[in-house]
Amino acid sequence: MSSFDDLPNYDNEGDLQEDLKQNPNLIRRDGESAWHYCNREFEIAYGVPGVPHGRLDILSVREDGLPALIEAKRYENPEIWGPILAQMLSYRRGFFRTNTPVSLQHKLGDRVSMISAGGLARCFAQNQVRLVLAVDRAPIELVIAAAGALDAGVDIDLIEIRRGRDKQPVRRFVSLKEIDGSGDWRPLETILVAYDQVSYQKKKGVERARLVPVPTDGFRVLADRKVRPPSQHQVDPSRPEGMIGVMPNLKLLAETGNPYPIDPRNDRTVMTDTIYLPWIKVARAIWKVLGQSGCLHLDADKAKVMAEMDAAVIASLENRWNKFWRLAFRDTLLDLALYSLVTLDVAGSNDDYVATRTNVVPDWTL
Repeated sequence: MSSFDDLPNYDNEGDLQEDLKQNPNLIRRDGESAWHYCNREFEIAYGVPGVPHGRLDILSVREDGLPALIEAKRYENPEIWGPILAQMLSYRRGFFRTNTPVSLQHKLGDRVSMISAGGLARCFAQNQVRLVLAVDRAPIELVIAAAGALDAGVDIDLIEIRRGRDKQPVRRFVSLKEIDGSGDWRPLETILVAYDQVSYQKKKGVERARLVPVPTDGFRVLADRKVRPPSQHQVDPSRPEGMIGVMPNLKLLAETGNPYPIDPRNDRTVMTDTIYLPWIKVARAIWKVLGQSGCLHLDADKAKVMAEMDAAVIASLENRWNKFWRLAFRDTLLDLALYSLVTLDVAGSNDDYVATRTNVVPDWTL
């Protein structure tokens, strides 16, 4: 039987939301009464004057009347790195400004008979509500932030949910407190070990940044979003961390004609987990295609990039290739644009780039 960590992440958030809708007791703690789905894309105030309403992914209500505000996010969604918790806390503050027990009973429809009317009224009178962050994989920064909210008195759960081999959702609660008698809670020591590993990786990232030449003539980058998550890009803070475990090396480009190392395992500037090493070879292949034709279309030139790669590289990525190749292509092009090695144009949508080589190597310093 596969462990939870062996199960794949969701391909899209719609499936995660649907599983929460069809299985409302995925958020149920041991010993609690049952939960009932109430509404999806539920309009809710942020609780800040002048700020328009937002839309909560899912609203559920426990049989005793306690509402749950549920947001579902994939690990690949940049909001998971910080903004989502701030949004949820704003929802918590604004929930009671735009709703009443009667309005919720109306939205429950036929399920209203399963909910305690007195309990619902009592929760509204006491401003009681639970926040639930449902994710397929919880980054350690989100775990720590949610634990901080819990320590501050917020009723909040962070739950990892994935689909098992039978396509049925499987859940695992995540918490910084130890829970006795429940086998599906992620233990405290596991999280602290993960936190130590993240801290170590960040220290290595600082060391790596000192080894890679940085252009001195200014960066030019087409950023498709403006976010500053805790785990952000080391050079371009407008983006989260990327799939490519090393920035373009301008010294290597001058010496070899390619800004990415031929063997990432033996390059001192590469300090990343083993699973990310093959993506550096993908970036190297992208630069080869740019050298041949002078331009690359993110979607249309996938086959050209694959032709420049050893089949063993793609095989080593297993199912991650099909899930993340487009993200890796995009991250590579954005990194190259950051160093003025390509210019980017948008074709069709904000994520569909056409890159053109500039044939200019910026000044660099060590």
